[in-house]
Amino acid sequence: MQQLKTLFNKRLPNKPYCSNAKGAHNIYPKALALTHKYIQPNPPYICSWLVFDCDHTNQHAFKDFDLPAPNFICANPANGHFHMGYAIADVYTSKNARKKPLDFLAAIQKEYTHLLKADKGYSGLITKNPFHNYWETWHVHAEVYELNELADYVDLNVHRPAANHEHFGFGRNSDMFEKMRRWAYRNVHKYDNCVGFMHAMLKQSDAYNDDYNPPLGINEVNGILKSIEKYVWMRRDYYKQRYERKIGLNAELPLKTKQSLGAAYTASIKVESTLAKIKAARLMITKTGNKATQKAVSEVTGLSIRTIKTYWL
Repeated sequence: MQQLKTLFNKRLPNKPYCSNAKGAHNIYPKALALTHKYIQPNPPYICSWLVFDCDHTNQHAFKDFDLPAPNFICANPANGHFHMGYAIADVYTSKNARKKPLDFLAAIQKEYTHLLKADKGYSGLITKNPFHNYWETWHVHAEVYELNELADYVDLNVHRPAANHEHFGFGRNSDMFEKMRRWAYRNVHKYDNCVGFMHAMLKQSDAYNDDYNPPLGINEVNGILKSIEKYVWMRRDYYKQRYERKIGLNAELPLKTKQSLGAAYTASIKVESTLAKIKAARLMITKTGNKATQKAVSEVTGLSIRTIKTYWL
């Protein structure tokens, strides 16, 4: 127990969030924070602990799927619900973090969450303090896992039903990075200065962030965006030229003219795609011996009747 306590204390932020009720209500020095029931286990921009919030009473769930033993299991004596914590080699999550380790961490977290039937909406900011005497706690061991070790116990390529492909935990960071990276490549040519570009990125990221439950924190989003903005803006001329080559624009045209032509190009591509969907659906329906009505095509393509009528030939 003492070794685990030393490991836990060493890895805490200098001033963790803490509370005696659910929620991150206070920020205190480490020694004072440790007297509270709930505490922030990971420093900012570092993941040292993977914690799973299990709203059930099967505290041996890890054994059911031959997962490695957690470092601690911290249960609520009132209902048996528990937090299960794994100490891992530090993974950096700041704006300068490498993406591959973060993706690897997200994949492991996702699979363990599924197998342990843990709460996907758990943000991981605070955990039950495994050294507070209010909880029923099993102090299992003080070993630190490498990500490869945790991955050895699961199949990270296993197919899950669509409902389990939601992004949560560290998967949100990776998904936000990918979405905003692609958005930035396609749109950087529209802006004359990096301030306007960053403002547009913030607005777009808000729209993406609304899809996550819970959403990413402001600091996490800003870290992701700053990393992308710095990289893409330095290469703005390249992405601008690539965009212009793609739609055959004259580089000497005024910006507003190029933006207008670019919008027209995007609209034409959308029309071609819609027409192709309708044509393929009509052909498929006809081959099955059925009548290719507008309603039938709508059901096959997922396009609205209004759209089908607009593009019906």
